[in-house]
This record gives sequence, C-alpha cells and structure tokens, in this order.
Amino acid sequence: MTMNIEWADSHLNRDQQLELLATAIRDAQESIVITDAELEPPGPHIVFVNPAFTRITGYSIEEALGNTPRMLQGPKTDRAMLDRLTQSLRETGQFSAVAVNYRKDGSEYIVEWDISPVRDSKGNITHYVSIQRDVTERKHDEERLRRSAEELKEASQLAARAQEQAEAANEAKSRFVANLSHELRTPMTSIIGYAELLRDEPEMPVQFRDLLNRVVKNSRHVLTLMEDILDLSRIEAGRLPIKPEPFDIAEVIRDTVDTQQTQAKEKGLILEIESLSGLPPRVMLDRARVRQIISNLLSNAIKFTDSGGVRVRTRHEPDNGHIHIEVEDDGPGIPPDQQDKVFDVFHQVGMSEKERTSGSGLGLAIVRQLALAMAGDIQLHSVYGQGATFTVTLPIIFMAQGERPRPAPTPAPEPVSTAPVSLQGMRVMAVDDHEANRLLLEHVLKRAGAEVVLASDGLEALDLFEQQPVDAIVLDVMMPNLDGYETARRLRRQQGGGRVPILMLTAHAMEGERQKSLDAGANGYLSKPFNQNELTATIARLANRPDNPTTVQTDETDDELDELIVEFLEHHRGVVKGYLDNAPDAETMQFWAHQLAGAAGSFGFPDLTDKARVVERALMGGEAVNRQITRLESIHNRIQTLQAGLK
Repeated sequence: MTMNIEWADSHLNRDQQLELLATAIRDAQESIVITDAELEPPGPHIVFVNPAFTRITGYSIEEALGNTPRMLQGPKTDRAMLDRLTQSLRETGQFSAVAVNYRKDGSEYIVEWDISPVRDSKGNITHYVSIQRDVTERKHDEERLRRSAEELKEASQLAARAQEQAEAANEAKSRFVANLSHELRTPMTSIIGYAELLRDEPEMPVQFRDLLNRVVKNSRHVLTLMEDILDLSRIEAGRLPIKPEPFDIAEVIRDTVDTQQTQAKEKGLILEIESLSGLPPRVMLDRARVRQIISNLLSNAIKFTDSGGVRVRTRHEPDNGHIHIEVEDDGPGIPPDQQDKVFDVFHQVGMSEKERTSGSGLGLAIVRQLALAMAGDIQLHSVYGQGATFTVTLPIIFMAQGERPRPAPTPAPEPVSTAPVSLQGMRVMAVDDHEANRLLLEHVLKRAGAEVVLASDGLEALDLFEQQPVDAIVLDVMMPNLDGYETARRLRRQQGGGRVPILMLTAHAMEGERQKSLDAGANGYLSKPFNQNELTATIARLANRPDNPTTVQTDETDDELDELIVEFLEHHRGVVKGYLDNAPDAETMQFWAHQLAGAAGSFGFPDLTDKARVVERALMGGEAVNRQITRLESIHNRIQTLQAGLK
C-alpha cells in the first residue's frame, strides 16, 4: 500500500490527485454524502453530496447542504436501526445497514449504507462519509423471489395434501370396489349354481332350460364385469401387481386361444393361430397379465365379429428385444373418428345399440394399462368395414422396479437310473396331505418291496418318526399346518433324524426350489409329476443301496392301481364340478390346482398336469376365480374322457 502511495506521489502532484478524486466522486453511480462529526441531536449536518445523490433522491445540492440525513426519513424508517447507527458511530465510527429512505416526492427507495469515519492527524473523527447504493430493484426482485418461493411451497403443500386426499379417495374406492365385488360374487355364485342345477334337471322343459342358460351366461358376465372394475381400480391406485417370471409365451397363447374356442364356435367363427414362428423359448414377463391381455383381445374380437374368424399372429424382433402379438378379426372395423378413443375407459365402439351396450368398455383400457405396466404398448389398425387388428408390443425381458436379473439356475442333480429298483427291506415314510398322492406313493413303494408308513402332514410325520424310525422319507413340500421345509428342519433336530435320507417332492418346478429343499435339510429333490422308477432309484441312491433291479413280487396288482386311478379321477371330477357350481376363494382353488398338477402326471396324465398348472399360475398371478371357468370346464371334460376310456 505504501509503495502504491509513493508511486502516486511520484507521478501525480497534489492538485492532480485532488482533481482525480473529485472526478471519481462526481461520476460515481452511488450516492456519496459527507457530514460533520456531530452526533448529538439534531445530528450531523451534510457538507457534501455528489450528483448521484441528487439524481436518486430528487433533492438539489443546495437543499441538501446544511441539512441532516433526517431529510431522507419517513413513515417506514426503522427507529431501532437509527439507534444502532448512533451507538455504532460512537463506538467504532462505522456502520452498515439496509434501510428504506424517501425521495423528495415522498416515494420510497431502498439503500445499502456503508458509513466510514474521516480522521485528522491526531486520529480524531472530523467527518463521516456515507456511500449509499440504491438496491430497490434488487430488493424487489428478492422479495418477488421470496414470495414466489413461498407460493411454490404453499402450492406444493396443497398439491401434497391433494395427492394424499386423492390417494385416500382411491384407497376408499378400491376398498369399496373390492367389498362390492366380494358381496356380489357370493350371491352371484349361488345364483349360477342353483340355475345350473335347475337347468340340468332331466324333466326341465327346453324353453326353461334356455332361460336358465341365459341366467347363467349373464350372471357370469356380471362377475367378469366386477373383476374388470376391480382391475381398473387397482391400476388407478397404482397397485397393479406385476410379477415377472420366465415362461413359454407360445404355450400361453395356445392355451388362451383354446379357452376361447367355445365362445368362437357358438358364433360360428373360426379362431385360429396363424403363426407363432420365431418366438423365443422363454420370456421374462408376468404370465397371468400376458394371458389376460390376449384373453381380452380375443373376447373383444369375437364379440364384434359375426362371420369369418379371428386370427392370432406373432412376430419377434431380436434386434430390439421385443415381441408383437397380433389379433385380427373380420368384424365391421372401427370408424376413423373413434379409433383414438377405443382405449378410453368405458368407451364402447359398435355398429348397433346392442353392440354398444353388450360390454363394459373396460377390456381394451385394461389391456393398454397392462401392456404399459410391462414397458410395452398396443396399437390399432382398422379399415372401416374390413375388420381390425390390435398389435401388442412387449419386451422379451421385463424386470419390475427394484428387481435384478436372476442368477443362472442351480445345476441339475446328477442323473439317476430310471430302471425299476428294489427297496426290499426298507421302511419308507410317505408324507403328503393329498390322499390320492399318498395312495399312489404307497402303491409305487410297496411294488418296489418297501414297507410303507403314511402321514397326511408334517406334524403327523414327526409323531410317527418318533414312534418308529424309518430308512427314508418322501416328503411333499406344500402342505397345511407344517410345510415340507419346516418338517425337514424339525426331523433333522429329532433323535435319529440327522442321518435319515429325505427326498422332497413338489409341483413347483421353479428356479431355486431344489436349493431351498437342500437348505432345509433334504438330501434330494424331485419335481411332480415324478417318474415312478426314478422315484425308487433316487430313494435307493440316497440310502446308499445298490441299484439292483427289482424282482420283488408284492400283493399289489395292476387292478389296485387301476382302482387308485379311478378314485383319483372321480375325486377331481367331483371337485371341478363343485367349483363350477359354487366357486371357492382363490386360495382354495389354487391349492387344489397345485395338488392336481403334482399328482396327475404321476398317474400318467401329463395333459391334466399342464391344465392344472395353467389354473395355478393364473391364480398366483392375481387372476380372478371366475376367469378360470373355461379352464375348469376343459379339465372336467378331459377327466370325463379319461374315465370313459378306463371303462
């Protein structure tokens, strides 16, 4: 600083320095006011102002000189701030603040003050220099920003409250729809059941039978409508469950088309699959929702087509990882002015009043929402008078939010011989809650020479094992009271249970099931339906017995096996008939389908296993019970065909 002053002194004489200082003050944009050092009332007097002061305040230099800064005060002057000003000047000679001042015309403006002292050679304060910057616009901008921020905050709070209220309303609506659906489903199920009983009476006149058929048909339509409304409610509430799993989409398409054949034949239509070429062997999507999409599109196409047919085609685009499912009909087509509305909720397109009122207007809206939920979409192409084609595009792999790709499947267990193996001299416990499965296991094990102990659930198995230890245990996974996993864990803790071989059986042929069984304490794992020779060979291997071909002759005969099959088919035919007359809840039907899927293949009916698994997976995916009616009818018809063959 000293060098700078010396440099100025060497280059500018005093007059030049004073002239430079005067020019800087004169041209400054800030208001500069110099007062004497008098702090007692009425306060310091103004001895100098620059041109900026007159421009900002409206006072002339003559009006300012000799006056006090009080000339700039007004109604909004902060008196407490003035007291702090006087106190600070007495103590330090300096002060800074933001204040409201008043111009000569009475208008307000906002200034930033910086006051500094001028001292003589002895250090005494002789004057004060006040630099005042007009920050009115800046402060107004800051105030506007502050108000905008407050308004935004308030709007956000209002939006949050509105969101909460909307969510609460959606929740209330969802509960109402769910309760209404439940309350309607119970009496409607009874109506359908009693109507079918009356319809099937041998002496029922034909005209009344036709009327009862209409009652059944329309009652089922009401149930379907309620499920559509329930699905829509879930979608609007953001609670539509999407559960990706690997599955064969060609199989799902074929099965869904098969279930719609009856509806198509009633109208004299040809429903066919034109092409499933190029589809990947597995996709990662929600099986039940894909089935629902296809089913809704087929139902819609059949409903609006009076002659000709409905065709299903697929395309696969390996480059972008998408598949396309097309449903084309020979219906009347959709007018151009209505094509952009077909996916709207409750919108109906039809050629007649009857057509317009024959549906709920929800099917296509739900299809689009389901496709979007799996990162897909749906498109419509229609030439009025020439039918319509709906194309659903879906990714091959869709992961729900938060999911990661699944690891590679656990390697398959080592292969075992499928030749008949002797279990002579072994005592084997068979644990299964399904009586038909227990009897089948008993038959297979006894034929291989084993002594068999039967248990109907895990708790009974634990009690029996404590009373009479066995050489091996065949244990079903899915059982009431105590499932197979927990039963295996408890068996391992019982005396003698640490060494007994445990073979798990399950109808869930899902990734990770084998490892889950081994983690629970099992030594081996087989999926239902099991191969009978593979079952006995696996037991022999787990028990470290030689793979000697069985030559054991027991009292069991093929006639006894035939009796088991007859009982098995009759039991499940009765169950299906009961479900068609009076549908149970989803959990009950899913459990039954699981049992049938596990047992049917073991009895030699793999097609029944496939049909039962379709029902089980659909219910696991959230499909409604009433949507299984066509599948149940297909199972019932197949059982009757098998029974007729046995006779």
